[in-house]
Amino acid sequence: MAANAAVVIPHHKENLTEFEKISLMQVQKVLGGKYPIIFAIPEGKFFDWIPQGYKIMQFPYLGQSVGAYNYLTKSKIFYEAFLEYEYILIYQLDAFVFSDKLEYFCSLGYDNIGAPWPWHWCNNMKKFRGYEKLPRVGNGGFCLRNVKAICKFIENHKDICEKYSDAAEDDFWAYVGVLEGSGFKA
Repeated sequence: MAANAAVVIPHHKENLTEFEKISLMQVQKVLGGKYPIIFAIPEGKFFDWIPQGYKIMQFPYLGQSVGAYNYLTKSKIFYEAFLEYEYILIYQLDAFVFSDKLEYFCSLGYDNIGAPWPWHWCNNMKKFRGYEKLPRVGNGGFCLRNVKAICKFIENHKDICEKYSDAAEDDFWAYVGVLEGSGFKA
């Protein structure tokens, strides 16, 4: 049985680059037959490049700026829209999926899995200094997130969310995973 997961493609542009078109065809080919693909687009927008028959969800802030995207993907508004799924794979169209390992990664029980960061990158992230453990995962452009775990964290740790409200969303979710007592596994 397939994992209870969906592929979420956030995008805000009217047109796709040639690489984005290839990325979209690849995710449809590799994951589209087994998992729902959902396009997350800005409120009030419609894009004719989205293939017919796919689910579209519209969100405020999406496409206004990188900061607005970071705000949205650290908010309950975004994740509550996907509560029918245990996991969402955020797949920005600069990613490229080679094989279907989604079910395997869902079975690992993590709340956030993203591409690993090199040590020098983690050591240079001054925003989160003071924590002994440095995260090694996080890239948000191709990441797997546990929807309920994120909603629970946002609800139970409003102080942390506010303290790091200006952080990039992938930095934020990576560091949340190493915070002592957060209950969040990354």
